[in-house]
Amino acid sequence: MYAGNLGELRELVFIMKELCNDEEMAKYIYNRDTEDPIRQDLPDGKSGYDLLMYNNVFPYLKIIDLDEDANVFLCIYFGKSINNGGTSDYKDNLLFVDLYVHQSLWKINSGIRTNEILIRIDTILNQKQIEHVTEPFSYVSLRALPSPNPRYAGFGLMYHKIDSGTKNRYE
Repeated sequence: MYAGNLGELRELVFIMKELCNDEEMAKYIYNRDTEDPIRQDLPDGKSGYDLLMYNNVFPYLKIIDLDEDANVFLCIYFGKSINNGGTSDYKDNLLFVDLYVHQSLWKINSGIRTNEILIRIDTILNQKQIEHVTEPFSYVSLRALPSPNPRYAGFGLMYHKIDSGTKNRYE
């Protein structure tokens, strides 16, 4: 039994892989130099995870430098875990998914890049069973985020998950 520990933090890499390896999502983020990112292929032999991880997608809050080139950044992290039910067996975990997009990259042929990415994230987290993730996520909120860089706008999604501490975890 894994009650009362923070073992679910190990799940973060699997969540990130699922999001990065979604071809549509990877194209919206990686193909930033075009207004038609979906029609442009990703480089051969590279997964979305290989292309995006630690370049555009981070497991922590990223501070965007003022001299940063036009880009798309996604930060995915467990930002809060609180005891639930008065026992060590249950924790409410909040997953934060923060998206920052340079203002010059918002417009794409199919609409708004930022909205398409947010929709894709929400679809994946709500509709897929992610490998090694013990409990499903449920949507909590969408909020605008302040950005330290005035050329970027940010939006955050928040998801809730209860860790019962009783499901088998990979080791």
